[in-house]
Amino acid sequence: CQRRCDGVTEHKRDRKCLCDPEDRECKITTRVNVMLRDVPALGQWLLVSKGFYAGITLPPAAELLSKTGGYVDGWLGMEERMVMREEGPARF
Repeated sequence: CQRRCDGVTEHKRDRKCLCDPEDRECKITTRVNVMLRDVPALGQWLLVSKGFYAGITLPPAAELLSKTGGYVDGWLGMEERMVMREEGPARF
């Protein structure tokens, strides 16, 4: 990736976002580092999602969890979402 922009700030260079908020060129990408307790591996796993709902729900949750000052037990789940569009329902 060339830039990491949240629509306001471009985080790789700590400057104003270059994207037009009304007509964004780049797709939303959410990256979260997680540690899977019962999986035999070293270090962290990177969860990457290009989904809209992950992009609007995971960052505030990660920020809240980071304020705990340590590891937080949790679970990872998947749920189906549906949006009605002109051409019919879209499922994610």
